[in-house]
Amino acid sequence: MRLAAIVIAVALLAGAFFFGKKLERDAADANVKIARDGAEKAATDAVTSLEKTLALFQTRTNGAANAQQMRPLLSPPDPATIHDALSNEAWSQPYRDRGGSVALFTEDGKLGGSPAMLDDSRLAEMAKAALQHGEASGFATHQGLYLIGAVQLPFELAEGKKVALVRSRPLGQDELDALSTRALLVTDGKVKAGTRGDPRALESVVGREAEGFISTPTGVAVARQAGALWVWVLEPVGSQVAPQLPVPAVWGGAAVLALGMLAFAFTRKKAEADRAVTEPAPVVMTPISLAQALDATSVSEGSGKRYHEVAPLGEGGMAKVSIAVTHGAEGFRRTFVLKRLRTELTVNPEIVAQFIDEARLGASLVHSNIVPVFDFGRDAEGYFLVQDYIMGRDLDAVRRALFEQHRATLDLPLVLYVAQEALKALSYAHGKTDDAGRPLQLVHRDVSPNNLMISARGELKLLDFGIVKAAGKLSQTQTGMIKGNVFYMSPEQARGLPVDNRSDLFSLGLVLFTACAGEPLYRGNSNYELLTRAAEGLGQDELQRVSRLPAPLAELLVRVLQFDPNNRFSSAEEFSNALPVGQVGSAAAMQQLMEALFKGDFTAERQRFSASSITGGLR
Repeated sequence: MRLAAIVIAVALLAGAFFFGKKLERDAADANVKIARDGAEKAATDAVTSLEKTLALFQTRTNGAANAQQMRPLLSPPDPATIHDALSNEAWSQPYRDRGGSVALFTEDGKLGGSPAMLDDSRLAEMAKAALQHGEASGFATHQGLYLIGAVQLPFELAEGKKVALVRSRPLGQDELDALSTRALLVTDGKVKAGTRGDPRALESVVGREAEGFISTPTGVAVARQAGALWVWVLEPVGSQVAPQLPVPAVWGGAAVLALGMLAFAFTRKKAEADRAVTEPAPVVMTPISLAQALDATSVSEGSGKRYHEVAPLGEGGMAKVSIAVTHGAEGFRRTFVLKRLRTELTVNPEIVAQFIDEARLGASLVHSNIVPVFDFGRDAEGYFLVQDYIMGRDLDAVRRALFEQHRATLDLPLVLYVAQEALKALSYAHGKTDDAGRPLQLVHRDVSPNNLMISARGELKLLDFGIVKAAGKLSQTQTGMIKGNVFYMSPEQARGLPVDNRSDLFSLGLVLFTACAGEPLYRGNSNYELLTRAAEGLGQDELQRVSRLPAPLAELLVRVLQFDPNNRFSSAEEFSNALPVGQVGSAAAMQQLMEALFKGDFTAERQRFSASSITGGLR
């Protein structure tokens, strides 16, 4: 008996030792997995960001191809003239920013260009690809990391030869630092091209990209491919996961049991009687199915509401906005934007009338560049209106994303595209008539970047007719009452005077300035100061800032931003006809920019709706 007790005690101690080691290994493996998952996500995000930077660079290269000063350089082509124009002239400076270069190539070789740090043979390869496919982009390494973008020009040499424009520039350290918050290394599979953080942390991984995952003395390194490059990200291994049981407690418990067993073996006396043992009653678990669990969180279909709100979008002083779905037969669902008047405002007749006006006018405006109102009603929670759901971002969000991600502003062709599409919407709205053919004299009065939505497909749509001026409205703005965004008001609107369609054109001009310059035209420290500046119109400082914009946008804005409405364009059609033919961007180019800026966000939105079975109506 004693021998058996000794054997059991030794077995307990040995088992505790190996079990403790297993707990430590399991915890270490779990922490490595957490680090690896973090490194994989960070590397994937870094590649996505790098690809966005390249896509934006290509978009700006495409815009350079439409520069009106480009055609004279090829009539006929002279290397010295091309070199001087692309190296020194002010119009070409934006295309060689951040130490970049721009050059022109035919299939026979280089025609000329500004000095480049990359070898002409590499640029010629990209030019050849652009001449074959219309455009081409990629990365290159030469004592650093470079972006290359090429596009075929929309015109040819006199002998019919096609010409490609090729831009290149180094990727700045600030752009590398923005790729990840962790230690990062970019390689071409042979040598390092750029680093973030301590360069020694990843010096052993170069050339091992095919392995994809390496444990280093300082953490876990994961590689992801971006074109011809590799991006390595290092994630330190932390201690988020502890052993399931404290290892000292396991060893201590085993020691206590072993000592108890030995003491029992050497001091045991025969028991006088067996003790009765009562088995505990089993615990009965009631099973619940996955369907039941999901049903417990689903929206009630018997609530009597036509639209079920699934996610908030925003809230203002007048209304709450959310994503909502409506249900139909055979599991039909469609997604909308639900705008609900705040409950406490339903007792205010003037505000209710304004909300009804917005719904009534919105429902009458059926145009591809306007977000329509599909439904209006009242339920137990009050008044609501329903609009189409547009997957996209407003123009202000696009401007901010461009600056935050790339320290850039919207290219001229895309600014002109915004103008063209917004003018289509305004032309339709300004010319709207009632059923009897009488003009509605509709004025939007809130044309601003927040009310110009750009879809994921590059379409532009005007929205929010909440403070519109129109004949026959239930609600009317009192004389002297000012409504709208003070950054984008015409002088007459800021003064509380009567407004017509030319006020909307002035507001659009201010929007276009912001899109191109990256900031609003009016400056002030308070709403009162901004309102005063808007009421005074453009001063000398504002006129100079407008004149510094690229041609022909500067000339267009000088015309549309005149203080006297009679000196502006008389209509949206006249403004649209003044846009330069051949320089206006396209929906495809805008879609490319939206994908470069928001691809990850759009993918996440689509996945979220798909997971919720909300798929109807997405754009």
